Amino acid sequence: MATGTSFSKESCQFVLRNTAALEGGIVEAVQTTVFTAINARLEKRFKSLGGWKGHYQLASGEADETAFCPVHWPEDKAGKYRACYKLGETDGVNSHWLSSALGVNDVKLCFIFWVHGGLGGKSQGEVGRKLLTVSTSTAMRDAGVIRDLDDGTIYLPFVFDAAVLAAEYPVVDKTLAPLDAAVDTLLKVHPQFDAAVRELVEKK
Repeated sequence: MATGTSFSKESCQFVLRNTAALEGGIVEAVQTTVFTAINARLEKRFKSLGGWKGHYQLASGEADETAFCPVHWPEDKAGKYRACYKLGETDGVNSHWLSSALGVNDVKLCFIFWVHGGLGGKSQGEVGRKLLTVSTSTAMRDAGVIRDLDDGTIYLPFVFDAAVLAAEYPVVDKTLAPLDAAVDTLLKVHPQFDAAVRELVEKK
């Protein structure tokens, strides 16, 4: 458990002086505003491309997830995606989305390339080997795509500038420039991800 000695005197004093606001849900309110803007930007961008499907509600809606993919990527009978891109964060387990959006403690937001372990009836080993090949290509490395060495997660990280957000809040527009850039990068390498999904779903 973290103790007061784990934090600076100034950080502890800030909490003490602003406890009423923090306990009153101000962080959650700001987070909802920011992620509503993020999700709206993503939805608008991918709808404008045509040929994409998705739901956009992470930290701002009932579904509490943002995931999207081309319409031809497979779903199960319940409509759950078997392969998609997800908005997530680089630490793997998180309940503090606003902190990740601002890069607190070196945790960042990211687009995760997610594939079901048994996609196309392939074994987990077959799926894993295909993803390893894709993630280690020169194009992926040059684009800043990272593969977690522990669990194999493939992701593209990005983070917002807290000063820009503070300056324009409650508007959230210029703040999202890194998100726009990350989408541009994702679309550049998307053909390789798409080819991998197509190959995995092909019948043997």
